[in-house]
Amino acid sequence: LAGEPERVAKVLSIMKEGRLEASMANVSLIRNRMPSLLSDWGESTVLNPPGRREEQQQQPQSYIPLMRQCFQNSDVQSCEYWLTASEREGLRLTAEHFLAIMITCDKGCDTGAAEKWLSYMEERATVKPDVKIWNSLLNAYFRKSDVLMMKDVMRRMKSAGAEPNVYTLQIWVKMF
Repeated sequence: LAGEPERVAKVLSIMKEGRLEASMANVSLIRNRMPSLLSDWGESTVLNPPGRREEQQQQPQSYIPLMRQCFQNSDVQSCEYWLTASEREGLRLTAEHFLAIMITCDKGCDTGAAEKWLSYMEERATVKPDVKIWNSLLNAYFRKSDVLMMKDVMRRMKSAGAEPNVYTLQIWVKMF
């Protein structure tokens, strides 16, 4: 679709009418290649066509499937985009939103982004990090073979009141 504004406009039109499922690939391609079209129509309109608006109002985590696609591809940047889009749209961020970003950071070995989102959760979000969130951060440091930071994560996890589980121990066993 790159370089073909008419085709991009047609895809947007079909998506807006609800005849084409909004996938991360479609929206990312349009967002990257033709951002003015998406902003002119409003991303919410494209992602929530008329036939699906009522359904998505009942399920406020509408961006979570797109975030899951990001963690399957280890695409931290796109996952961050969908998380911030959720917030911009006024959706209440849930543990599932943060778990998706943390798993994506883990798979992408992006400990900096993982630490940023953990701090965001601790400081501003209404949900607190659970053992799954901590394990994602721990595993990201495991992927980098950073034992010192793994120890630090365990210390902070304990301070936050999160109890290690079997998966926490499996991460440590994999290290040795």
